[in-house]
Amino acid sequence: MYQPITTLRAYEAIVSQIEQMIADKQIQVGEQLPGERDLAEKFGVSRVVIREAIRTLEARGLIDVRHGSGTYVKGMPGDTLTRSLTLLLELKETSLLDLYVVRQALEIVAAPRAAQYATPQQINSLRQCLARMEETIHKGFHDAKHFEEFTQRDIELHSLVGEASHNLPLSTLLNAILPLIMRGRLEIINRTGGFEKFIARSRPEIILDEHTNIVNAIANHDPAAAEHFIYKHLQRSMATYRDLAT
Repeated sequence: MYQPITTLRAYEAIVSQIEQMIADKQIQVGEQLPGERDLAEKFGVSRVVIREAIRTLEARGLIDVRHGSGTYVKGMPGDTLTRSLTLLLELKETSLLDLYVVRQALEIVAAPRAAQYATPQQINSLRQCLARMEETIHKGFHDAKHFEEFTQRDIELHSLVGEASHNLPLSTLLNAILPLIMRGRLEIINRTGGFEKFIARSRPEIILDEHTNIVNAIANHDPAAAEHFIYKHLQRSMATYRDLAT
């Protein structure tokens, strides 16, 4: 189960091992980890190294250190998985259109599920986000600052759709991909003629209508409509950036 550590930065290897054991359910959520001395013996390292590993795991939200009681597993939180996946995709230099293909696969599942399972509170959050997006779109995409503001609203709305699907793996993957897509879109805009060319091809009023249709379909608990409108929105968006890049 626990393997002795021989690397120079031993605490990182310990963190990696424990993360994998939690993911593989070799260590269950709520289970208490062995004490400092026992872990040091199991891993074949000093207690100083164990303390550093524990501090790292606690900072990542994987464990709960209860003074006077012990150290307990909290699980593998979504934001930890998101950071790991985001880093992997960045290192692999994944293309924007490749990310869009994955995003589409996720969202054509997420949107109809959201239409089925969204709570009144989640629907209200979607409507509030849509209202903020409308305000931002009406300001126009004149420069990087305005586009960044729209981007934040866009990420927020699609992230809320993922949350409303009530499927943690799906929403976690979506949250990892969305920021990378938004960053890639800005790079293409800057590289291919700037915001004037983008506005001419994208037509902000269409973007707003597409998001309104998605939110209304979810609010009306209409899975077929939600799938239709999210697919239509993503196909149009992919075509816009494909055209800009060519």
